[in-house]
Amino acid sequence: MPIRRVLLIAVTVLVAGCGSTVHTTSASIPPPAALTRWPNAADYGTIKTAVAARNDALFRQTDWRHRSFLATLALRTLLTVRVGPGSCASYVVVLYTTLQSLRDAYAGEDWRPLVQFVHHQPTLESACQRPSSQLTA
Repeated sequence: MPIRRVLLIAVTVLVAGCGSTVHTTSASIPPPAALTRWPNAADYGTIKTAVAARNDALFRQTDWRHRSFLATLALRTLLTVRVGPGSCASYVVVLYTTLQSLRDAYAGEDWRPLVQFVHHQPTLESACQRPSSQLTA
């Protein structure tokens, strides 16, 4: 299990840290906003696109090459998402790992375990939408 935990942390850092490097010497430029537990509208749309690509690759595509290609595109899309620790970040990490499995597809692979795993995952809406009490605040 320690390797699984390290992998989870590494993917979380990768997903949360992409695009955050700013090289500037100007003191007048404000620092980037702190990461929140909930994605902004653009990040939510990006995650939704990656979920749609994963579902298309896993449930509709029959050729392993198409599955791999769709997963590669979705993985590259997810690299722009910035979400702080929480249920949405955990959802993105699981999404990223399932996309990695699809990217590494090969002919004749049995997809039933991954299909069952994805069916038992929470929905994007339940994991990444703000609770209604925080929408007005």
